[in-house]
Amino acid sequence: MTTVRHQTADYRQIFREIRGEFPRSAILVAQAVIDHQLALLLKIRLRSSVAEAVLKTLFVDGALYGSYARRADAAHLLGLVGPKTFRDLELIGQMREECVRNMHPVSFEGGKIAECFCELRLAGEAELDAAPGQRHVVFAKVIYELVQGLMMRSGNGSGLNADRTAVHVSE
Repeated sequence: MTTVRHQTADYRQIFREIRGEFPRSAILVAQAVIDHQLALLLKIRLRSSVAEAVLKTLFVDGALYGSYARRADAAHLLGLVGPKTFRDLELIGQMREECVRNMHPVSFEGGKIAECFCELRLAGEAELDAAPGQRHVVFAKVIYELVQGLMMRSGNGSGLNADRTAVHVSE
């Protein structure tokens, strides 16, 4: 079976969307991109030890790796991501849950979303350079770094952009 890896061009438009969208849309798209990359990372890791038919059943809804939270847990337990990255994955999951459950407008500037945003490992560093009210841009940068790190961890050494330094997912 041939594994298709996403190339840089596949993600550029997605990151433009994350950077330019309303907070709810940006968070939902970002979490989906990370979820996809976590699934790919786990499948690559498991492929050598699990039959292809079994591998497919592990990732369906309700299965062992059938949700974002379960994939994040598995990546952490298997040593594919470190505790700091795992915490960022949890925070992004919490942000997504807030977007799904809260039918009022959400913002990076206040409420549960802002609390989670401020706890993201890379947000504090990146926000120092951002203009006030530009947390959505910082969020896009944080997501970029997380996805870059996961891509590199999955064996796609080229990642998104060879000139950028990825977050160390082993942290």
